[in-house]
Amino acid sequence: MSQAESPNTDVAENTALNSDDILAYLREHPEFLQQYPQALEHQRLDHECGDATSLVERQVKTLRQRIQDYADKLSELLSSARRNDVQFEKTKRLIVELSACDTLAATAAALNHSFVNEFHAHTVRLILLQEHAEQHDNLLQITDPIAQQPLLSMLDEKAWAFCHQVPGTALADLLDNTEETIQSCAILPVRRQQQTIAVIIVASTSEDHYTQELDTLFLNHVAAVSSSVIGRIYDD
Repeated sequence: MSQAESPNTDVAENTALNSDDILAYLREHPEFLQQYPQALEHQRLDHECGDATSLVERQVKTLRQRIQDYADKLSELLSSARRNDVQFEKTKRLIVELSACDTLAATAAALNHSFVNEFHAHTVRLILLQEHAEQHDNLLQITDPIAQQPLLSMLDEKAWAFCHQVPGTALADLLDNTEETIQSCAILPVRRQQQTIAVIIVASTSEDHYTQELDTLFLNHVAAVSSSVIGRIYDD
């Protein structure tokens, strides 16, 4: 029997490690490379650009990228928190002003002043769906059921604020007496005893000022306080 055909050769072939065996061993012994750091000196990983680098360098690069990703996310969260703080302060001032209003005219004036000067809207309309004796430049009454229908169909029984594009809708006629064309708006239903009695329309000449992606949390707070104030005025 020749040496090439000896039993020792078969044993060597049967006991040779393959890639799966090595991978399994490293998983079971995660401390191996720490105990034998010299093994890392001979390892190579290809970058996407084709350059070769050591495993340690690749790990460092991966960790740096992960740290940068976490830093970017943290920066984004901090920026969002700062924006929310500013929005909260503006909303708080408006709510304080609304709480002191005892007429619809004063309510319309407070809404217009805050949204135009602090939230950078173009104009505000307080549309009454129930008749009232008061008059104001930003106060509009629509008491005829047929005339109310286009607006009410947009509300679709919504009890919360939402954003809408203006061109080509019934809103365009309600906002047509402005120097510039209104493009987008936020709609705040005013409700009393489960019934919509008025609508606040906050309008902008920018089409991306009020979009469906806008968080309406603060607008809902304004709508809730406005509902309380306007409902009280109607009850007096």
